[in-house]
Amino acid sequence: GEAIDYDSKTSSVGAPSLLTLEAPVMQMTAQVLSEAKAAGAQLMVSACTISHSNLDSYQSKAAKVSRKDTNMPVIHLSELVAFALGHHVDRFAQLKTRALVIGG
Repeated sequence: GEAIDYDSKTSSVGAPSLLTLEAPVMQMTAQVLSEAKAAGAQLMVSACTISHSNLDSYQSKAAKVSRKDTNMPVIHLSELVAFALGHHVDRFAQLKTRALVIGG
């Protein structure tokens, strides 16, 4: 694959404020995901452990709050490295967010 450039690629998704400012955080998360998708991204790799949960686990909630298309596989950078080196557990191949990387 190739890297996709999009405006919000370094924007915060507000992860530290998730419990106190849920709606704005979901808007921020949706903005990053929807912008990446609109630019042509098919997969997102997150290097930030804290933000990864918003980008991956809260996608559907972000979509409901923002009414944007946020459906995209998201993996953590360390997972991508492990997959590239052949160190992945077979059960990951069955997960929606990992299948694109592994080729399941």
